[in-house]
Amino acid sequence: MTLNKHRTHYSSPFGLTALVFLLFFVSGMTGLVYEVVWTRMFTSVFGNTTYAISAVLAAFMGGLALGSFVIGRLVDKQRKLLKLYALLEVGIGIMALCMPLLLNELNSLYALVFQNLTTSTGFLFFIKTVLSFLILLIPTFLMGGTLPLLSKYLIRRNDEIGAKVGLLYSINTLGATAGCFLTGFVLLEAFGISNTIILAAVVNLVLGALFYILSLRFELPDAAPGQTTEEVEYYSPKFILLLMLGFGLTGFISLSFEVLWSRLLIFKLNTTVYAFSIMLTVFLVGLGAGSLLFTILEKSRLIKNQLKVFGVLESLIGLLGLISIFLFGQFEAISNLWESLAWRDQIYKQLLLAALIMLIPAILMGMTFPLVTHIYTRSVKRIGASVGKLYSVNTVGSILGSLITGFVLIQWLGTQSSLVLISILALMLGTAVLVAEAIQSQKKIIGKSMLPPALFWVLMGLLISNLPPDFLFQYFNIGEKQVNSQVEIIYANEGVECITTVHRYPDGNRVISTGSINVAGTDFTLRTTQKLQAHIPMLLHPTAKDVLQVGFGSGETSHILTTYDTKHVDIVEISKAVLETSSSYFSDINRGVTRHPKFRYIIMDGANYVALTGRKYDLILNDSIWPFYSGNSGLYTKEYFEDGKQHLNEGGIMTSWLPVEMPVESLKTLLETFHSVFPHVSLWMAVTHYNKHALIVGSLEPLEIDMEIFLERFEQYAQADLELINLGDPVDLMDAFKMDESGFNGWSQDAAIHSLNRPVLEFAPRFRNHGKDIGNSYDLIMKNTSSLLPYLKNTTAVGPQWPEMEQALERANSATKYLMQGLILKATSQDNFMQAFQKALDIDPQHPGVKYLINELVNLRNSDLEDLERMDYNNLIQQGLVYLENRVYDKAAILFNKALDLKPKSAIGRYNLGVVYYGQGRLDRAQTQLNSAIAERDDHAPSFHMRGSIMMAKGDKEKAISDYTQALTLDHNYWLAYNNRGITYASLGEFKMALNDFNKVIELNEDYATAYFNRGLLYQSGFQQLGLQELDGISMAINEYGKSIRLDPDYVKALSNRGMLYATLENYDLAIGDLSRVIALNPDLADAYYTRGLTYQMQGDETRSELDFQMAIQLDSSYKDRIQN
Repeated sequence: MTLNKHRTHYSSPFGLTALVFLLFFVSGMTGLVYEVVWTRMFTSVFGNTTYAISAVLAAFMGGLALGSFVIGRLVDKQRKLLKLYALLEVGIGIMALCMPLLLNELNSLYALVFQNLTTSTGFLFFIKTVLSFLILLIPTFLMGGTLPLLSKYLIRRNDEIGAKVGLLYSINTLGATAGCFLTGFVLLEAFGISNTIILAAVVNLVLGALFYILSLRFELPDAAPGQTTEEVEYYSPKFILLLMLGFGLTGFISLSFEVLWSRLLIFKLNTTVYAFSIMLTVFLVGLGAGSLLFTILEKSRLIKNQLKVFGVLESLIGLLGLISIFLFGQFEAISNLWESLAWRDQIYKQLLLAALIMLIPAILMGMTFPLVTHIYTRSVKRIGASVGKLYSVNTVGSILGSLITGFVLIQWLGTQSSLVLISILALMLGTAVLVAEAIQSQKKIIGKSMLPPALFWVLMGLLISNLPPDFLFQYFNIGEKQVNSQVEIIYANEGVECITTVHRYPDGNRVISTGSINVAGTDFTLRTTQKLQAHIPMLLHPTAKDVLQVGFGSGETSHILTTYDTKHVDIVEISKAVLETSSSYFSDINRGVTRHPKFRYIIMDGANYVALTGRKYDLILNDSIWPFYSGNSGLYTKEYFEDGKQHLNEGGIMTSWLPVEMPVESLKTLLETFHSVFPHVSLWMAVTHYNKHALIVGSLEPLEIDMEIFLERFEQYAQADLELINLGDPVDLMDAFKMDESGFNGWSQDAAIHSLNRPVLEFAPRFRNHGKDIGNSYDLIMKNTSSLLPYLKNTTAVGPQWPEMEQALERANSATKYLMQGLILKATSQDNFMQAFQKALDIDPQHPGVKYLINELVNLRNSDLEDLERMDYNNLIQQGLVYLENRVYDKAAILFNKALDLKPKSAIGRYNLGVVYYGQGRLDRAQTQLNSAIAERDDHAPSFHMRGSIMMAKGDKEKAISDYTQALTLDHNYWLAYNNRGITYASLGEFKMALNDFNKVIELNEDYATAYFNRGLLYQSGFQQLGLQELDGISMAINEYGKSIRLDPDYVKALSNRGMLYATLENYDLAIGDLSRVIALNPDLADAYYTRGLTYQMQGDETRSELDFQMAIQLDSSYKDRIQN
């Protein structure tokens, strides 16, 4: 490098080139960050529909194409390229910071268009595209110019064109890959949308500053000595034009494949933020890797004939596109090759499945850009214009591919035929290029040069001839088959928004799904939900006339709404295919509601409609699906609930479906988000079975239920229908009331708010624990349960039967409490759940939930295991878990053993069989299974925990501690392992170690009553080892027992121990109170009578003391000797 005081001249120093590449990698990262977050921001204005997303992406890519074309032509005439690049990065950063302000203005403008001009889908799509383009034009225009500008700066010789363009494109694309992955997996969750934009904008500004600093020292290099930059005419202008059109078609083909593959992959990956990030990441990795591969091959001089290679690449892309159909058909078998034991495993599986379909074709697609650039560009003097023109042509083709495939081909042909058509189109393009190469090389077209395309066409023909026309129809069943391998698909409707399917289970129940997500159906749980979503709000708001339901589902809720004295029932549904499918396949429960005169449907995003409509309603019902799915989380945001509140008439009510089987922190988030908008909230859940769904109701005024009107309307509109779900008694329906806003006080201050800016619920899947989530959610609801009685007004009008109804409601509430306790115990794999069910039955023998669950258990125990040969591995495991959950160990063992016959090395099968044997007390067999499970998977914490419990039961406490410790090494938040290790330490006299573990349990799960009880036992019996005085130990133990009793008022052991300690301190009245409570809870506990008798004796009450002693002897004769001594 030679310097003088005016200007720097250099000969491509490696350090500078490496630095530029690094900065371009970072620039690529920010570009994809913007694409992801701006798309989310725009869809909050336009709605989260395929039309809206397509409009925004078309505008984004259109800006890139225009910027690449215009700036590419300009840079060939510029010398201060680094300074110009610095301006591009600064401009991008400034526009990014302005984007939230621009979108606020766009929101108002679009609302004006929607309310006053038209609701035509086509016109609105045009408006969305134009508005998006205008707002995104400047930043995307600037982004589009970065590649041609740096190509001009770095490429100085004709023989560098292919390799360096390939390297630049590869580095920028891999940077985009990193940006995509980080946004989906880190940035949005950690910082939210606004802060992510600020962070990316700051990076752009820093990039601008760095490039400006470089511009002060380094100018555009001249061509290297001895290298020509003169134009070389490789091909005729007519041929070059055809080449550009072909490259545009390459973009069309690439994006068409991406759209089709993504549409199919979501059946296995689901529509989570992680799944979309994975699919785009894999595709971008392929593009970047392909471009890098071309660079390596080009530098190694291994590519002799670029045009022939281009033709071969396109032909191979076509063949791989067709092969992908067959791969989708094998997805079920492929995905079963390995087990998903944790969230991390699921991510790995999703990455591998996406890579199986996309990676190799994307690599070939990535090779085409630098390859065609090398063919097209005749001189480095015009490298900027050449790269810009090719990039823009390819991008325009990509836009057309995305739009035409999504809105035309899929609708006309379906996904499978569209894949076949695009594959044929790719092969036709490849063949055309190979023919053109033969002509340009003046070869005979009929000869050896035509052997490759002929072979490709023969292979294509063989593949197509062996492809049944409905091959992918069975693939659409893959989601439901994960639940039951014997389910059959009976219908599929390929709409613009999604693929809507209907499935029938072996028991005859049907479900409707969208993209493999179950949304409604005919089983008991779904029908309970569908009915209560209509009946509860209509009974709580007796004067409701105008009703809005967001989400149609099976149509049963809509039908019920029309049976009331409503005037208008408006339904907003994002997919017309759902309406059409439900009308055809669920008319038995929706009664053809779409033809009802009260019924009106609107096809658009529900949140968008609620935000934009000029109508107001008495009721707004949010009948959405899981908030984890990125397309649905917008129906659970604070902004959506705020919009709903603004569109309620005076006295109006808004409700939302609530999935209970979610991480308890997510449940808190959803409830607190709703409560942050509505001051008065109630949660309703019918515990008529193992219900996983609830309903939240919000209003601006306190809830008031006029009993006279309620009972009259219940009898007129609801009773006959609710009898179908065992809620034909109004008392049982009122028992579904579980919580009001006062129940939020203990935890709401720590709950996050789900918003458009911080969509925290979308990231909940990685916290899910299917075995424990529902138990934790039930526990939260049960501990915060409140009574409906204060909200019941005008009870005197009910007449003399009111006192009896009031008592019946109190009985039902009490029985439901024990029933929920039993379900919690069942969900957390504790054996004493039947005791709680029995208590519930003793309190209310007619309780519908108790009768249902006990009958279900009896039926399970008496059931015959049939059709085992027809079950696949997954179904055997799932059915085995049902029996294991209900402690029907013998049948569970049969199913798990059968599963292991199919997959002997299944870690999850071995683990579950070990749990069964442990439950049966067959400890040696249990240990053998757990040893095998750990040998297969040594990263599964529950396996080590289970083996630790087995070793503890066998008396090998040191090995138990070792296994518990290993479980905690794998999962630092495994509080149950801390608890059991603490118990083991205590049994060894290691009280300080035990205390540390119990403290950790409480830190991780402050609502776990047993941990406080265990800590109390330590203070009571191990005070000396803990360095405490006896009285201090007793006082601290009483305090710990009190905490456990506050969490579980019926905790017999805690009450008993506290009672004994009160007696020790001569607090006899308190002692007798606790021990009397123990006897009330467990009248057959001899020790409780004996201890209370001793307390009465110390108090001087010999009569009561004698009565208790006699009762203890009656229950357990061994107490006779103790009393006499």
